[in-house]
Amino acid sequence: MVPYAIIKDPFAFVVLVSALSAHTGDMLENPSVALMIVDPESDTKPTHALARVSMQGRAQPIARIDPRYTVARASYLARFADMSGLFELGDFTLVAIDPATVRVVAGFAQAATITPASLAQCL
Repeated sequence: MVPYAIIKDPFAFVVLVSALSAHTGDMLENPSVALMIVDPESDTKPTHALARVSMQGRAQPIARIDPRYTVARASYLARFADMSGLFELGDFTLVAIDPATVRVVAGFAQAATITPASLAQCL
């Protein structure tokens, strides 16, 4: 589970990670990653009926000199303003996850494979 933001051009999910964590090292060593977004659980909807999107993609660190950095940072802080201090720490970096395959499950027995471009239009 990871907080994420979205950048539109080029479309990617953005996460903020610490170089001190094992999962960041794993991601940098092997940039093939998976990301799943799930509707929040509720008392009124069975867990198996929750909408969800699962993606396979590639993780790419976004260096401060990368043209995407300013937009990615702004997008992340728009969702998580309380995390602004982490950008001042030397071990935190933004990573773009570029989806390659996308599977949408809109509920029980309602699944489809869509393109990353189709997903981008929905968000």
